[in-house]
Amino acid sequence: GYIEAHGTGTELGDPVEINGLKAAFRELYEEHGAVVEAAHCGIGSVKTNIGHLELAAGVAGVIKVLLQMRHRTLAKSLHCDTVNPYIDLDGSP
Repeated sequence: GYIEAHGTGTELGDPVEINGLKAAFRELYEEHGAVVEAAHCGIGSVKTNIGHLELAAGVAGVIKVLLQMRHRTLAKSLHCDTVNPYIDLDGSP
């Protein structure tokens, strides 16, 4: 799987987004009695590749996802040398 996140790279926004995704996946797993043993879902944001396009950001994200599907590969997230200390990836998909 793959999630194209909003991913603006802000100190507060990104942790809120990750925590929301973790909560949604946790609820889905519990609802279906599933157990996830390891990370299995890639996450990225087109903004690391081309910047924030403001009103066109959503369209750019959709195009990125479609190109990744067509080429059966995930584009590397650029300019992410350190993880935001407020992001807790434990339990994330």
